[in-house]
Amino acid sequence: MNSAGIIKKYYELMDDAILFPPVHNMMQCVFAAAGVGTYLFEYYPLKRSDPICLLIAGDGDSIAYLSQSRLSEITEVAFSLFLNDYSRFIYLINEFNGFGQEVVESYVSLKIKTNKDFVVAMPEIKTVIEKTKRLNAIGWFSLHIDQGQLAGLIERNGIAITPERFAELWGIISLPYSESLDRRRHRNILERIVAGGSLEEIASSFQFYFQNYNVYIDEKEACRRIRMEYDLIDCEAAQKELNLIRMEERLLRAERQRVESNLSVDEKRVFEFIQTAIMIRDIRKDYLSAALSLQLILTEQAAIKAEIDRRFMGCILMEEVERGSEYLVSHANEIVQRNEGFIMMIDVNEHASFTLIDNAKELCREVEQHFMGHGIATENIKGTIAFKGKVKGRVRVIRNPITQSLDEGEILVTGMTRPEFVPLMKLAGAIVTDEGGITCHAAIIAREMKKPCIIGTRNATQILKDGDMVEVNADTGVITILE
Repeated sequence: MNSAGIIKKYYELMDDAILFPPVHNMMQCVFAAAGVGTYLFEYYPLKRSDPICLLIAGDGDSIAYLSQSRLSEITEVAFSLFLNDYSRFIYLINEFNGFGQEVVESYVSLKIKTNKDFVVAMPEIKTVIEKTKRLNAIGWFSLHIDQGQLAGLIERNGIAITPERFAELWGIISLPYSESLDRRRHRNILERIVAGGSLEEIASSFQFYFQNYNVYIDEKEACRRIRMEYDLIDCEAAQKELNLIRMEERLLRAERQRVESNLSVDEKRVFEFIQTAIMIRDIRKDYLSAALSLQLILTEQAAIKAEIDRRFMGCILMEEVERGSEYLVSHANEIVQRNEGFIMMIDVNEHASFTLIDNAKELCREVEQHFMGHGIATENIKGTIAFKGKVKGRVRVIRNPITQSLDEGEILVTGMTRPEFVPLMKLAGAIVTDEGGITCHAAIIAREMKKPCIIGTRNATQILKDGDMVEVNADTGVITILE
């Protein structure tokens, strides 16, 4: 099937669905994390047929399109499970964390084994990837939750919370009361410094902390980044900062207890569900990053043996690595061609086939334009409030946080944020995203940084341009273009 046929089939499958705003990922990340369809049905009794994902890639980057309605359905099923079979829900959360801990704990030993003999390490890494697919399937319920959706779930499930009371509570119960991913990583590194670990040893253990979804971060680059941030922090300074972090954690726990003490029984149940989803969405990135990093180390070794330039390793599927060097050598030209552009659909059975293309950007625009007409405003920019505040500033649309920058005080506008966005988020006057519910990375970090943030606009990157003067009113959720 050619690209036109695939696009047509995707339109038919999706019907008039609203798309989860495009997710920009490195190709390998999509391959490592997308194969969750079978497990979704194992963990959640879904009504729909499959979570079709359309992937369009080119120039080393890829964009994945998902159905927002399917993600919402998974959340609804999880919420029902939480209410009606709490022990089963907690079992799934424990299984999620158990798989994740196994992935992280095996990271260093498997990395060493891979560098010595990637063929010997391959079976164990396959097991790690399988566990990652399972935990990712469990965690999918947290990918998209917003105020309107949760209000509807409360009403449909007969929970004794009025719409007025829920609106009043929302800004309090949706705040993260657990340590964020970025804060947790920072604390772990400081603890290793206090324990006497060298920056090189820390970089080796936590290389995956620096892995992003677009560019492979090897140990040398991880070490460079560690040095940039921590070279001047000695044991004493690290301990002082740790003491401050732990004090903040105690204050956060006390604040959570205070909030819970003022809630009714039903309100506490909703609060627990929201906080669980926020925790799952955030910590999931550590587990995915560790598995992705291992897969990339494995793929790099296989590419080197097959004499394929590492620039193209993101175009190699895991199952192709398993087939061995002879296969990679015989398909090297095709793999290199994939970097120019391809399109594929990933279905519930993890079937994924390549169709080479040379018009990735044009196809992305076509898909987005097709679905932009379904429930997405093209004039007003309005989204969900993640953290309140009102700021005026110039827009900077960021698609790649590695190659792009912004000046302090500018308004960061992007599809979605990931850990590699944090340095830019620290500089931004406010944050605006196309994607997101209360559990998304932008919402969690904005609350931690106390920066005005509006998420889930669906069209901010389509309407706003670099240099636009705007007012971000995160008290009302509206972005107004001033000039």
